[in-house]
Amino acid sequence: PVILPNGLTVYFYENHASPVVTVHFWCRTGSRNEPRELAGISHFFEHMFFKGSKNYGVGEMDRIIKSLGGYNNAFTSIEYTGYYVALPAGNFPKAFAVLLDAIRFPNFDPHEIDLEREVVREEINRKHDNPTGALYEEFQSLIFKGSVYGPPVLGTTESLAGIDQGGFQMYLKSFYQPDNLCLIV
Repeated sequence: PVILPNGLTVYFYENHASPVVTVHFWCRTGSRNEPRELAGISHFFEHMFFKGSKNYGVGEMDRIIKSLGGYNNAFTSIEYTGYYVALPAGNFPKAFAVLLDAIRFPNFDPHEIDLEREVVREEINRKHDNPTGALYEEFQSLIFKGSVYGPPVLGTTESLAGIDQGGFQMYLKSFYQPDNLCLIV
């Protein structure tokens, strides 16, 4: 790895078997880092990643990446949150610019927060409606009772209600800093 002067850790892996590139940003934060009253903010933050940034409007990232022949997605766990794009290698500069803008300058529009809160709430409900998902969540809460690993990654419908623009700004400032991120290309 290369550690840049701002603390960002960068990993490059070259493989010329096909002319594609995958760009990942991983943040060293997940549900274990959340205050109890903001349980689920890591996952909710991941959803807001796609809701616009300083230079790109709501949904524009998806449209751009798809127009470049690629796809993008994200994931949240207990320990980390990841964001990535995969596309033809020649489109790397534009894809990287879009991804970087979303990491550095996300918009937390209150209207979009309210819309996405409902999406996350439905995701929580689906997990509770799925016997395997419900059993896993119950097992996790029992085996890790009283520790930062016990609460569900998605949070609860109650904790979602308390997450607002200020909470997102605080979370961005606390965790989404170069020395807490890894870039993998």
